[in-house]
Amino acid sequence: MILYAAEIVSLLMAVSALAIVWARDMFSVVALMAVYSGFMAVVLALMGAPDVAFMEAVVGPSLSTVFLLGLMWWINPEEATRYPAARRLLALLPALGLGGIVLYGVNGLPPFGEPTAAPMEHVSPYYIEHAMADMATPNVVAAILADYRSLDTLIEAAVVVTGVLACLLIMMYRDDQTV
Repeated sequence: MILYAAEIVSLLMAVSALAIVWARDMFSVVALMAVYSGFMAVVLALMGAPDVAFMEAVVGPSLSTVFLLGLMWWINPEEATRYPAARRLLALLPALGLGGIVLYGVNGLPPFGEPTAAPMEHVSPYYIEHAMADMATPNVVAAILADYRSLDTLIEAAVVVTGVLACLLIMMYRDDQTV
């Protein structure tokens, strides 16, 4: 049952991603990005990662949407989105190339939940066996996020803070100034 739900939500994510690509105004793009992010949070929850799903739900459909709508208040979205077709096509080529590289890399990954995958055989057992002794943390998940992967967690937090600061800097400009 969960497999079918994940497939349906993934299909809805693909539809919302295509709608983002074809949207013509910034408000529609922001709204569709919030919808896409909401679907992503559902997929993460269905995959058994409620902590990541919660973070996606907090940052994606809510905070990001509020900041992007705030940006639309300060800048003229029509000026920011009017580019000639040649320039849009030029931007599409590297995006398609990067997408192709990502899809090629995904094919090399083991199937989700594969018990013989390297992280399942080596990393996970080590974390579970040594979390209490190494970190003196009563919770294995907290030990992984706060101790073993603390640098990764710090960088993720820095990305969110950088995004917020970028939005605030853009909001500081007035309509008569150019960005």
